[in-house]
Amino acid sequence: MTKDELKRQPTGFLPLAMILVFSSHALPAWVRSMAQHFQWPLVKTIGAQNFEQIIFLVFSVALVCHDPRGYGLRLGDGMRKKWVWVLMICAIPIMLTAVVYPLLPSKPFSGGPISTWLISPLAQDLLFAGFLYRWFSIHFPGKLSQAIPMNRCVVLTAACFSLWHTPNIAFGIGPFIWFQLAYTFFGACLVGVIRQWTDSLLYITIVHMAVNCIAVYG
Repeated sequence: MTKDELKRQPTGFLPLAMILVFSSHALPAWVRSMAQHFQWPLVKTIGAQNFEQIIFLVFSVALVCHDPRGYGLRLGDGMRKKWVWVLMICAIPIMLTAVVYPLLPSKPFSGGPISTWLISPLAQDLLFAGFLYRWFSIHFPGKLSQAIPMNRCVVLTAACFSLWHTPNIAFGIGPFIWFQLAYTFFGACLVGVIRQWTDSLLYITIVHMAVNCIAVYG
């Protein structure tokens, strides 16, 4: 099927996108459960959460490994022209997290495993800013409007990224989940502009790692 044919069938990709979003939670959790059941030594050595995030990373790498540059594993051509804007946008979520997170009454990620900031951000960004962003750009090309020069695929990717966090409700983080769904959506829209400008997900991943690191150690 050609790109023109895909563009004429945009809604056909949405169910697949939803399956990928939630299977990226379910599959690693199932593998981790099986590994614990059969008492794999690796799980005991590195911890169940770290093991699950490694499986998630393998899941995401499998989606993009046939064309890594095409899915954003590149420095990006637009960085030279917009590097000042890129740096400014990168700084915003990091600074906001550093200021706001210590003030929150609930800090559910404080003291989390190293995979929370070292592995999970890369796995998530390969799936969302890599795989889904590229396919949304094919199925839903163009800007939101003339007044808002943000690509439609940026907003759709951000919405999927926010939805990915809904299973956190099961972990008993209370009202924080609604705050998390909001900031993940708006934050993903913000840094998604960098993806739009540069065709690279690397800068998004650096920001994501820094934000999660603050959440774990802040």
